[in-house]
Amino acid sequence: MTPTPESAKISHDNGKLCESLVMEKLPEFEYMGSHIDGELGFNGKPAEVKSCQKQTLRTERKGGLRTGRFWFTGSQHEELIKNDGVYILVVHEGKTVISSRIVKASLRLQLSFFHIQVVYFSLRIPSICFV
Repeated sequence: MTPTPESAKISHDNGKLCESLVMEKLPEFEYMGSHIDGELGFNGKPAEVKSCQKQTLRTERKGGLRTGRFWFTGSQHEELIKNDGVYILVVHEGKTVISSRIVKASLRLQLSFFHIQVVYFSLRIPSICFV
């Protein structure tokens, strides 16, 4: 699936929104705004915020809703693995956080040099929750 300019802008805006929500709800997260979003102040480990909407409009078919998806990139994932980093996963509806998890990057995903998408409810990872 290739994003449209409209869906890319929505994704970007949602990412920025969720980064600000994480900063508000998790003061230990220090935003850096680089290739990796920031780090956790209590251990200095890199942290990447990934967000998805609980539901969104389907782009591949006309009409209807689908479950939101997290998008992971190989280069970020490799950097997080190398530095024992974490993902901060946020599922939201507008400005409301529905669910959140902090997971070690090394625990679950096997990524290389490509993007992968994961439907949020398929992640069954015990973790820290800050909702």
